[in-house]
Amino acid sequence: MKEIISIIRREKHDFANHINVIWGLCSLNRPNTVEKIKNYVDGISDNLHSSFKYINTGNDYLDGLLSIKNNFADKNNIDLDIMIEEPFSKLKIKENELISIISNLIDNAFEAFQPKSNIQNKKITFDTFIEDNEFYIEISDNAGMIPKNIQNKIFEKGFSTKTEKSDDHGFGLYITKQLIEQNNGCISVESNSEITKFLVAFNLQERGK
Repeated sequence: MKEIISIIRREKHDFANHINVIWGLCSLNRPNTVEKIKNYVDGISDNLHSSFKYINTGNDYLDGLLSIKNNFADKNNIDLDIMIEEPFSKLKIKENELISIISNLIDNAFEAFQPKSNIQNKKITFDTFIEDNEFYIEISDNAGMIPKNIQNKIFEKGFSTKTEKSDDHGFGLYITKQLIEQNNGCISVESNSEITKFLVAFNLQERGK
């Protein structure tokens, strides 16, 4: 909430400055005023698209989480592409468990970029879709390939690929897998030199759609 309030305050301040500039141009009423205002608005429109976004996932709690994650991605030059083809309102799961699952998977994607700052056009995609009565959540990144010899180990308790070991490392994906399976779901990972993709599936029929 503090982060959201901080973002809103900053944007309110920025909007006030832009409105003052436009008001000043109107007051001066110099030649080509309309054209100058149009050019100014066009110039700031790109910044508006990349600012704090309000996302509609069908779940209020997840809306807040993804809005904050999107702002973090923007600050770190990561393109977080969120495409909600199917709303989370169709999925029956405890709010806190859903937040833990999504947060851990997105944070895992963010962390994958940290030791590889030279990657150009960093991108994370977040998609949902339904296929054969399965609700799918797909999170992918282009941070590089997870070595094949450890792909089947990343969900193990305490396993971590981080070079700096810490007591809290190696539990995010383990906890995520446990929560998904407790809700009659499954998670898999595919990774190659171009993309790493985590795919979560929940059976809608079993969950009483």
